[in-house]
Amino acid sequence: MAREAGQKNGITFFYRPPGITLATALGYSNIQENKKDKDMFELLQIFDQNDEPVIVDAGNLVMYRLECHGEYRIPGLYHRGVNVFIVNSEHELLVPTRSSNKDMFALMGDVSVSEHVKVGEGYYNAALRGMREEQGAEIDPARLKLFAKMPVVHPEQTEMCEYFMYRAKGDELRASDEISSQAWEYIKSVPGNELAKTTKFRPDHKPALVQFVERYNTDKEMQIFGH
Repeated sequence: MAREAGQKNGITFFYRPPGITLATALGYSNIQENKKDKDMFELLQIFDQNDEPVIVDAGNLVMYRLECHGEYRIPGLYHRGVNVFIVNSEHELLVPTRSSNKDMFALMGDVSVSEHVKVGEGYYNAALRGMREEQGAEIDPARLKLFAKMPVVHPEQTEMCEYFMYRAKGDELRASDEISSQAWEYIKSVPGNELAKTTKFRPDHKPALVQFVERYNTDKEMQIFGH
């Protein structure tokens, strides 16, 4: 059971055990967390610009996904995301097309795996979970490596992200129903901006895509990693 902790500037705070404080501007009595689109009421932990958890009344602050994206979000508060660029031995990058029912960037190109980090979960474990949920793959951790950590600041969301690279082999990948379709895109000697344009890549993760492709094309160790 949630217990109201108080209100400030139109935001109501609720205690949600253990050690969690929920902030919402929607009015708790009007929220049905088991609605059909319950993904919108996923709880996302909130962090500051240094990726440190925001604490309110001794509890880790969380907000509904609905209020972390788009017009309802509070600027300056970050949630965490994890992303995996999947490449194969042919120097191709797996680029999914987001499904039509996504709340942001529907039918646009996306990172091979893109997941929110759950409350209390680390980036690395979220990457492993995302590979299972979005690509149906139990992966070899030896072929997964951290590529970069960077903030995503966009009118649709403010997110702190870690980006990984994974070297796929064989037919281990099976896209989930969150993905409309997906295709392997050749990236060796291809400018990242050109790839973003041809795949209609989501704009919030475009800087990471461009950086990944450009580094892949200049870093021989990345090109042979995981072979």
